[in-house]
Amino acid sequence: MPYESREVKNCLARLDQDKLILLDIDTDFPGKDCAVVHQDFLGGTEACLESARVPIARYKRMELVLHKDGVQIPEGIRTACKRFCKRHGIPLAVSVNFDPKQLERGTVYCVIDDTDLVALIAEMHRRKFVAGEDVGIISYNDTAMKTIVEGGVTVMSTDFCAMGAAAAEKVLDRSKSRTLIPTSLIVRRTL
Repeated sequence: MPYESREVKNCLARLDQDKLILLDIDTDFPGKDCAVVHQDFLGGTEACLESARVPIARYKRMELVLHKDGVQIPEGIRTACKRFCKRHGIPLAVSVNFDPKQLERGTVYCVIDDTDLVALIAEMHRRKFVAGEDVGIISYNDTAMKTIVEGGVTVMSTDFCAMGAAAAEKVLDRSKSRTLIPTSLIVRRTL
C-alpha cells in the first residue's frame, strides 16, 4: 500500500516485480511490472460527490478535513473536492485537523480520519447540532461503527473484501494485471 514519495518508489523499483502486488494506491516507478489492485481516489471521490450533489447543495460550504498525524492522504481526494466545489460554486475550506472551535452550522464536513470524525461528532453533541440538518458529514472508508453512529454516517468507500479477493486471485494465478475496485457512496443519515 504505497504512498507517493521518491523513497517509496525507489524501494518498489528494487523489489522482485513477480512477487509484488500494489494494493489500494497505484503509483508509478522505474521498471514497474507488477500486479495492481487499487481504487481511483480522484475519479472515485469526484463521482461520489457528484452523486451526492443534491443533498450537499443544502449546505452553504464544504470543509475537507485532512489528518496530519502520520497519515498521507492521496492527493486525488483533495483535487476531487476542489473540482467538485468549483464546478458547483460551493466554498471549500481545507483543514489539517478538525478544530472544534471552527464547527460551523451549514457546513458539510468531508472527514478522512476517524479521530477527526469523533472530535466532530463530540463537538456537535456539545453544541446540540444535528447531523444531516445543522451540519453534514461524509466520511472516508466504511466501517461497522459508521453504520450506527449518528443513525449512520454517509461514507465514500471501496470494497476492501473485493480488493483482498482480487489480490488473492493475482497471487494464485500469478497475474500482473491491474484491477480497479470502484469507490461507492453510501448515503446515510448524516448527509
